[in-house]
This record gives sequence, structure tokens and C-alpha cells, in this order.
Amino acid sequence: MIIVGVADIHGDGAALEKVLNCEPAIDAVFLLGDITNFGGQADAEAIIEIARRHADTVLGVDGNCDPAEVGNFLERGGVNLRGRALAMEGISWTGIGGSLPCPGRTPNETDEEGFASMCELALSRTQPGMPFAIAAHQPPLDTACDRSFLGHVGSSALRRFIEKHRPVVFLCGHIHEGAGIDRVEGCIVANPGPVRRGGYIRLDVESGVVRAIELKHCR
Repeated sequence: MIIVGVADIHGDGAALEKVLNCEPAIDAVFLLGDITNFGGQADAEAIIEIARRHADTVLGVDGNCDPAEVGNFLERGGVNLRGRALAMEGISWTGIGGSLPCPGRTPNETDEEGFASMCELALSRTQPGMPFAIAAHQPPLDTACDRSFLGHVGSSALRRFIEKHRPVVFLCGHIHEGAGIDRVEGCIVANPGPVRRGGYIRLDVESGVVRAIELKHCR
């Protein structure tokens, strides 16, 4: 199963189309937050329509630049992974949305306590005994994926959750400068960077095992 993870689309459908055209066969597209740029349902719907032209399965979470209207639309459309879980190719996927407070306030933010609660809810929805993975917007603290010009700005609650519960994969976005792949206690943490820069994560998953994960760029 080929999964493509894209982040920080910010309503740029042309950039998303270009990235997805770089992969000829995609089974699932994961939208890792900031689907819109402070937009509404119509903006989110346009992005999801593009993704569905490339894959039968489109799932995602809301980012800090996605108002409540976007999250509600994802929920109604069966796209939202936030607070639910879906088993695919032997891995139980769940989601965590929003971000920590930003220097310029955005509509979908929470604190570390909020992330700790979201983590516990996400874990409770996964299938017991099955490897699980997380699609999120906010990265965990102290990885290649949360390094910004201000230093490491990831979530300590997400970091502790990964160290304790050991998901196999943690896909994220949010920090545009933090494109990369890292590991925390065996968990693969990956941030593709913003779509407008051509970055995406390609996962090859089979029978509960991540056979390969790559940070790729579409030129």
C-alpha cells in the first residue's frame, strides 16, 4: 500500500496537484493540517476533491490555520482522523489536530494539556494489539521535524506520548523549516514541509510493516 502524506497546503490546489502527479500509483493521501489558509468549507472541499482524483482514500486532520468550519466539514465527509481510528494494511491510523500557540494567533490552537488529552483519546480509538500510527499537524519536541528559526518548537506532550506508547509512524507538518525524517524510540517521525515547496512523504506499508518511508520532492 502506497500512502502519500502532504502538509501545509494552505489552499494551494495547484501545488497539491503538482505533488500528487509525481506519484503514479497512490492508495491513500493523508492531509496533515493547514488544508486551508484560514478558509472555509469550500476551500477544504476543493483540496479534498484534488486529492480524491489521485487516491480512493483521503484522510486528514485540521491544522492551526483551519477554522472550526473546516474541521466540521472533514468530520461530515468522513475524512477526519482526529479522535478516530481506521485500520489500513495492518496498521491502526489515528489523528491529532491543531497546534501549540503561534507567535501570531491562529484559530485552531491548544496547549500541552490539550495535546495530552488528544493523545489519550487517539490511543483509546486504536485497535488493541495492532501497530498504530498517527497523522498530526503539530510535531513532537526535539526532532528534525520541529526545528524552526526560533529553535525546537514541538510539543513536549506529543514527545512523551511517543516515548511511552511507541507508535510506528508519526506524520506531521506545521513547521515549514522542519522538513525531514527522524526517530524517537523507534517511531519514525516525518514532516514533508509545505506543499508549495514540493515536499511529500511516501510510505510503503504491507501487513502492518512500514517497508519504506521517504521524504521526496517534486520539481
